[in-house]
Amino acid sequence: MRECPEYVFEGERLLSVTEVLSLAGLSGIAGMDHVPRAVIENAARRGSRVHEYTQLMDEGLVDELPDVGDEIYPYVSAYQSFREDTDFEITGVEVLFRHLGLQFVGRVDRVGTLNGNRCVIDIKNTASKPKASVGFQLAGYEMGVCPPLTAPADRYALWLKKNGKYKLIPYEDPYDYEMFQAALAVAKYKYSQGETPS
Repeated sequence: MRECPEYVFEGERLLSVTEVLSLAGLSGIAGMDHVPRAVIENAARRGSRVHEYTQLMDEGLVDELPDVGDEIYPYVSAYQSFREDTDFEITGVEVLFRHLGLQFVGRVDRVGTLNGNRCVIDIKNTASKPKASVGFQLAGYEMGVCPPLTAPADRYALWLKKNGKYKLIPYEDPYDYEMFQAALAVAKYKYSQGETPS
């Protein structure tokens, strides 16, 4: 479990959206026991680097596609294509939030507007299409960054592929919110009993 000072509120360590889903058995790595640990760690490193470079791009710290090496170039190139192909307007990059009512935290990859609608986007660079459980993750993010009693935001996974293409995947199931809140209840209970996220 990562020790993050920004996840501590009034002396209590809050669970992040990712940790909630991990403790509840709904994370992206759940059921991947057959995959060698080295493969998972390499994919995590690649994902961190892709996030780092796309963040630099969105913050205007690089003017053109950076020299990022062969391993992550297709993913960063796919992200650049997404930005060029759509009218996505960014209002937040790597937005840290704390949900005061439900007491959880998270960091949303992108918040903005797309096709005139407010949205939250999670960037994925997995080998296969993101799972339905990403909808639970995005519901948690939306709950964290969108004020209560406002119109819901659109929720998307931006799947950056190894071939340099991308796919914007909408998550529209209204039950995602209930699933996230159920996962949060399970995760808080397990955490109170000494379990920690993997």
